[in-house]
Amino acid sequence: MEFSQFFLLIISLIFICIGIYLFFKIKTLQPTQPLQHPQKKKFTRCTDFRVIRKEIWHAFQKYYKPLIIQASNLQRRKKELNNRMIKGENCQLEIDQLKQDIQKWSNRRDGAAEHVFKKANSFIPVQDKMDLHGLFVGDALKIVQRKLPNLKKNNEIHTMRISCGVGNHNGLGYSKIGRALSKMLKRNNIQFWVDHKIGFININMKTVPDKIEYEITTIKIEDHLEEITLEEKEINFGNNEDDD
Repeated sequence: MEFSQFFLLIISLIFICIGIYLFFKIKTLQPTQPLQHPQKKKFTRCTDFRVIRKEIWHAFQKYYKPLIIQASNLQRRKKELNNRMIKGENCQLEIDQLKQDIQKWSNRRDGAAEHVFKKANSFIPVQDKMDLHGLFVGDALKIVQRKLPNLKKNNEIHTMRISCGVGNHNGLGYSKIGRALSKMLKRNNIQFWVDHKIGFININMKTVPDKIEYEITTIKIEDHLEEITLEEKEINFGNNEDDD
């Protein structure tokens, strides 16, 4: 091989090495993509909060309010019969009829509560959360008492998040549903923790028994007669999405 050819070969190899070096150097200088951190799981409703609030209010008006009016009438009949009995009148037939009417009313109330509950939860796209807004305390407890053991059968649900509210609208400064639910969970040795800031009770589903034993004594026809005069703005139907 002549010297000139050897020299050209050396020069070519040098340029090739320089090219390879520059290629990798430029590649290392390019901005790298930031590491993708796993996003914190955040609950989002599948529709606007104002729509949810309006829908729950409409369900309340449609299913609950007629029962509240009926409850007022039942209470009035109960007082009248009591006064007549004090006077010595025989009112047994009317008492029996009143008992039947109260039982029918109670059954309709269970159905009304279920309708309101379904409406409030129809906007929730996940299985590990339920919303009790729009319900009376006793009805909310009955629903949780019935549904928790069934939800326990779903092995994918480890923690159940129940929205009870924070009590901003009742003038008490605490959620009546949340306080009553906490009491029921304690009675059954169910592990839970409360997020007071957003009004959630988080339940360890492994500790939920097959049957929740609890005597719900808050359901009486005179419990919520004052609700008949409430305006929409005075009833709490949930926290704003930004607070959730």
